[in-house]
Amino acid sequence: MVRMHVLLPVAGWPPPEAAWLTAYAGTWFAAATVVVMQRLLLRTFKYGSPLGLDDALIFCSWLASIALFVESAIVVGSLDQRIPVQPNKFEFIFFMLWLIEGTFVISQCCIKLAVLAILNRFIKDTANTRIRYAIYGAAALTATYSLAMIIVGFTACQPFYGFWRSLDRNWAANHSVRCISKTTMMLVAGILAVVSDLYTIAIPWAISRSFGLSKRQTLALNTVFMVGLIVTAASCMRTYYLYCLYLGNNLSHDVVSALIWATVEIQLAIICACLPSLRVVYRLIVRTRLSDRVRQLYYSHGTRDPHVLTSSMASMTTAPTETTWSIQSGILHQDWRTLSKLEETPISHELGSREVDNDDRAL
Repeated sequence: MVRMHVLLPVAGWPPPEAAWLTAYAGTWFAAATVVVMQRLLLRTFKYGSPLGLDDALIFCSWLASIALFVESAIVVGSLDQRIPVQPNKFEFIFFMLWLIEGTFVISQCCIKLAVLAILNRFIKDTANTRIRYAIYGAAALTATYSLAMIIVGFTACQPFYGFWRSLDRNWAANHSVRCISKTTMMLVAGILAVVSDLYTIAIPWAISRSFGLSKRQTLALNTVFMVGLIVTAASCMRTYYLYCLYLGNNLSHDVVSALIWATVEIQLAIICACLPSLRVVYRLIVRTRLSDRVRQLYYSHGTRDPHVLTSSMASMTTAPTETTWSIQSGILHQDWRTLSKLEETPISHELGSREVDNDDRAL
């Protein structure tokens, strides 16, 4: 422990990025919100697998990302574009940074555990215990690292509010504050975060090479792997700018840059965790369009002869697919009463029972 010097960093003029950071973060947050809501709604209304631990963790991470977005907007709002950051704002900015770091750790921990829960569901019916133990190990590492960072956030300075109060010259002159080196703390935290990220994203790569997966499933897992690498790169950039921030080189520039990369890291991770459920949305859209096309053909021809409908379907310019063949043989060749009954049957029943019984399994 060393006695903390009163840190008055070089304020600097707010960078141009500060003008659009709130809109930028809001766009990322809106995209993450859309995919989270569609995943939870699909699970709630039985379009696929039931609600599970992974959904609860994704929801918790999304809630923490709301706080992260609001806190980032408050910090950016405190930066006056017309003048450099004034020393009387240092204390407030560092207090908000302390809140942001805690919120970020919670959101990051939840979304990593959610991804691991999804992968565990994917391999739950297999006998490969090595990958299952690897998932458990990654979960233990993530939870331990996150808990340690929260504890460090409260114990890095004695008293803990010295983290931000020491930026007030008058307060610091009358109080003794002891802190560990913040730059060292950021480097250690960043290295552990990158190690945890690489460990987590290596599991989909191992799964794709350990099981006899279809090309589509392999492509999906490799996509998750590549997106995970982007998240890891964002984590490295966030750590770099936080390190520069605590060196006190340029407060406004480093704060804005760190917030930009923190936004990418969290929101992209949330979107990545929700990607498997987009398969269900795609199937719903495709099947709805096919159903509408069948109805249009049936009522426009004014006939109950299935051969007429079949020939009309064959004359369409759309390339024949397995789904089209299934409709022709399974629906159009049925009695017209059966067709009418199928048209009245909700699509959700057919999809929920057969096609999308487990969206995570197909990723």
